[in-house]
Amino acid sequence: MMLASSCNIRTALSVEMKCQKMTEDLSNVNDSAVLDAATKTMWHTFNDSCSDNMSCTFEVKPVAATTNLNFGKMKGTNQYDAVKDACSALGTDESPTTLCTVNSKLTINSGSESEGTPVSDRFKSKREPVCFPYQCTEKEVDIVHGNPLGCDPDLTECVLEAEDAKCPDRPDGAGSGNCHKYSEVVNDDETLTSAITVLSSKASMACVSFQQDDDEDAICTSETAPIQIYLAQHFRTFETDITYENYLNSCYDTNAQTCYMSMAVKMQGEIGFFALDLLGDYNDYPLCMPSICSSDEKIKHASNLIKQDVGVKMREGMSQGFRRKLSNSGIDLSDDSINRMLQNGEDGCPAVGMEICDFQVMDFYCVERGTETGPLTMGSSDATTSSVNSGSFMTAMGMALVAGILL
Repeated sequence: MMLASSCNIRTALSVEMKCQKMTEDLSNVNDSAVLDAATKTMWHTFNDSCSDNMSCTFEVKPVAATTNLNFGKMKGTNQYDAVKDACSALGTDESPTTLCTVNSKLTINSGSESEGTPVSDRFKSKREPVCFPYQCTEKEVDIVHGNPLGCDPDLTECVLEAEDAKCPDRPDGAGSGNCHKYSEVVNDDETLTSAITVLSSKASMACVSFQQDDDEDAICTSETAPIQIYLAQHFRTFETDITYENYLNSCYDTNAQTCYMSMAVKMQGEIGFFALDLLGDYNDYPLCMPSICSSDEKIKHASNLIKQDVGVKMREGMSQGFRRKLSNSGIDLSDDSINRMLQNGEDGCPAVGMEICDFQVMDFYCVERGTETGPLTMGSSDATTSSVNSGSFMTAMGMALVAGILL
């Protein structure tokens, strides 16, 4: 009895290994090169034409985020003191300047119609140091604070929604004079503007850093709307194409079967400094499989192929979001850095950091030459579900990284 069981196990393993080898390249048959060429031609034709005949969809929604910066946490740093000293140097005994703090709400639009829907980001700045000339009142903050958060309206579309200033006690007579004239002197001073840029860069690094600030009143926090990606691929409408017919014949000539999988996909989680929300719908995804393979082996192989396709499109969509944001930024994020963020996760999930990574098989069946495929039978006996869960990561990757305005 034990000998028979061991023999059955060895036989099962042998069949599984043979199935894996035959599935990789069908190298045991003379027509494998023909099948490989027919497969590549068929998929190339499908990918070129599917958008026009509404057989596939690949949509990536614009990225948006809200970033909160608290400059009050920067007090006592060399960068903050440099701004304070530069502001003081612009005043005189008769007309001393004052370093006030300003709260701002700003919306920045980037992108163009040619790049798709523009991306809108919101920034909320708290206690940002602003140098007030003696001649300006706190109510004239919009004059003094000409480039909130470093935004230059000539280069970027900035909309200032709200702004208020708070100054310490000021000398008698402060707030009377030509505010416009003296604000230009302050805003054009290279020493002051350079110090402000360095301070803003320092603050933004709190969002870029992989180290999380656990303080309740953090320097920088960001809330990022997920990058929404929708994938759909419906192969039935392509079955009359000559390249598909050639593919079928090439598959059957190797004494293999054509198999078809329908799968629903849902992925949610955090990748780098973005959150992902992906939905996918695959209908009748075709593949050629050796008949020796078991149903479970065929399902596993078909599922892996769809996961690979989802991974490729997910990475393309996320990369588009990265590049769209970085295009107006001074940040140089290398391809290697992006690729590290977009690497495969565990247990077959095509991305790390996913809280939800579900690939649900809705239908799967295989046919031999001369057998009609027939209509889909959703929920067939071959249906299975694969779910992968993993914790999120890099939660401190703030949106200040992609807001070039801050650097």
